[in-house]
Amino acid sequence: VTWDTAGLFDALAAGRSRELRLQARFAPAACTPTLSNGGHVELGKLSVSDLNIDKETPLAPRPLSLSVTCDAPTAFAVRMQDNRQGSATGTGDQSVYGLGLDARQQKIGRYRLLFDPTHIIADSFSQVFSTDSATAGLPWSSASSRIAAVSANRYLGFSATSGSTGGPTAIQNLNATLNLEAVIAPLGSLDLGNEVRLDGSGTLEITYL
Repeated sequence: VTWDTAGLFDALAAGRSRELRLQARFAPAACTPTLSNGGHVELGKLSVSDLNIDKETPLAPRPLSLSVTCDAPTAFAVRMQDNRQGSATGTGDQSVYGLGLDARQQKIGRYRLLFDPTHIIADSFSQVFSTDSATAGLPWSSASSRIAAVSANRYLGFSATSGSTGGPTAIQNLNATLNLEAVIAPLGSLDLGNEVRLDGSGTLEITYL
């Protein structure tokens, strides 16, 4: 937020005047997100004997810790952008992200990142609830304890009041345990003549409200 004001000092007896201009800029409190293990999730080495030939194979969920530390209580939301855009299997769901392509440029699979409000601690609130918006905050969904997947085109935030449609509560410190759920494409669709390397990458964004 930037504001300025202008005025004029008159010294009539001396026949002089001077213009005064003041200017200020206010920045929102900064929030810093931190992911466990630098945001790296190890899915391990998978054996073809553990994967399905003609249908997708869901992998066991992997936990990931997220902390968000702000200079002061701040209303914010999160989104995530896919750094492997276009490589996710399945429909065009904006809450799933690609695992890259194999040597024949076939899609390897997809993953999503889930926020469970029961595994989130924020300031001194006894509980927080998830709320989201597909329209940049107008309106917000009714805050609830439902598990929500972070998305590229929806704001996901957290409210201290169940049922509230007023959007995220201002939070200074948030700690959450997320779950990453990955799905591997049918082996019959992949190039098994070469090593298949899972190469998902996403960027988690903090949006100030």
